[in-house]
Amino acid sequence: MKNVRKCIFVFLFAKVMLPLFSEVYSNQQLIPAGHWIYDALSSICLESKFLSIADNAPLSVLELKFHLSTVDYDSLSYGGKLLYDKALAFLNERKFAIDLHPVKI
Repeated sequence: MKNVRKCIFVFLFAKVMLPLFSEVYSNQQLIPAGHWIYDALSSICLESKFLSIADNAPLSVLELKFHLSTVDYDSLSYGGKLLYDKALAFLNERKFAIDLHPVKI
């Protein structure tokens, strides 16, 4: 009976704790070819007159962040800035199951 309780406890503990540390993308994860982020990166590179690396897929999240960081944000148009912000927000997105912000009293 003790083994059953231990197994249930471990299962419930893992079920509750593992989602707390999950994130949508780690820096090493590859974004598959055909993802919208490659179209966004291609458009941003065309607008800023940089060589697009969107033909080389799959790329890791860190590589995509690096190539976005080389673009001069101030030289982009309003639409380009919106697309840049959307792409950067997607690459920096972290998803937690529980909001871990401290409670203010």
